[in-house]
Amino acid sequence: NKAMDEAAKLKNFVSGEIWGPYQGQQLPQLWLSEEQQAEASSYLTDLQKLTEEMTARWISNQGDIDAEYEQYLNECKKMGLDNLLKIYQDAVDAYYRAAK
Repeated sequence: NKAMDEAAKLKNFVSGEIWGPYQGQQLPQLWLSEEQQAEASSYLTDLQKLTEEMTARWISNQGDIDAEYEQYLNECKKMGLDNLLKIYQDAVDAYYRAAK
């Protein structure tokens, strides 16, 4: 039963079985250049809007997350998700290089 599967996933998440090993870890304070910040902001605006729309759609049962999720991910990639992740990964890498 799908509801029971979802309940089990939620229980595992809340109990810490999924995120437990990462508990207490934090991302470092990231500093982006003005150029990186402007580029990241342009991606975030569109991605946040799409994510909010799709989340509302799925929560209100106006769509099927299982059937639409791959399409959603493809749309995120078209909107620059990979570029946004690269910006943040570069900032994390720079932070750890400077910390050595």
